[in-house]
Amino acid sequence: MLQGCLAAAVPVVAGGMLASRDAIIEGGEGDAGTDAASASTAAAPETGDTAQSARATEPGMPVEVAPASVTPAAPAAAASKAPEIAASRPASGGTAPSSFSDLASYALTQVADPAKPATSALLANPGALDGRRKACSDTPPVVLIDLDPAGRMLALDQTMRGKAGLARTLADLRRSGISIAWISQRLTVDTDQIRVKLAEAGLDLLGEDILLLMPSLQDTKQQRRRSLGEEFCLLAIAGDTRSDFDELFDYLKNPDAAIRLNTLRGAGWFLTPLPITRE
Repeated sequence: MLQGCLAAAVPVVAGGMLASRDAIIEGGEGDAGTDAASASTAAAPETGDTAQSARATEPGMPVEVAPASVTPAAPAAAASKAPEIAASRPASGGTAPSSFSDLASYALTQVADPAKPATSALLANPGALDGRRKACSDTPPVVLIDLDPAGRMLALDQTMRGKAGLARTLADLRRSGISIAWISQRLTVDTDQIRVKLAEAGLDLLGEDILLLMPSLQDTKQQRRRSLGEEFCLLAIAGDTRSDFDELFDYLKNPDAAIRLNTLRGAGWFLTPLPITRE
């Protein structure tokens, strides 16, 4: 219970496992809400339009992921890359919308010093509203980008284009040993179509990024995020609404009550425009 701050109890986090390619990520929690004010502020400068989507109704299939044997680059490579991006625009914990370069700067800084443990973007105990984060074990680093517009799902019936500059930013992260994961509320039956959309937008031309979809209508994004965090060190999450970071924002009577979570803005949580939009 969140001492009167929650409209309902946040579901208990279930354990999960992220296996190699063509494996199921298991667990379960909900993440279906929106944050209209934050979403409009973050999306307006860079998207210009949103995609219309239709809910998938077929039963789930295994989640397709990239090979789990991701090996971080040598420390020298990560260190040399971090200043290149970080110097241009340092991350901020304020209320201004973030860019994907902010996310990259933060992530690259996290892996620049191998002697300093990286910090997870996942909350250790969401219900406590204290901002404490889940510990990162000795696992490969990853960043997670949400594909869905606030309150809807990624459209699959239109030609898509990637956010300007995002492909280069992702390439910098990959070269530094940081994996890229994409998440959507769509079912796993849409895996091939989403792979096509990412390639079409120039964001994952080789189809090797991790893709987190729902095995069934009962599965949720919170489960996917937690499962990813079991196999990887989840450095940063990008989304256009706060529920893309944690489902607790779907249950708060007053979202401003979670003021201590504001410290994660620009330092693990990044409110960004949509990564892909229709042409």
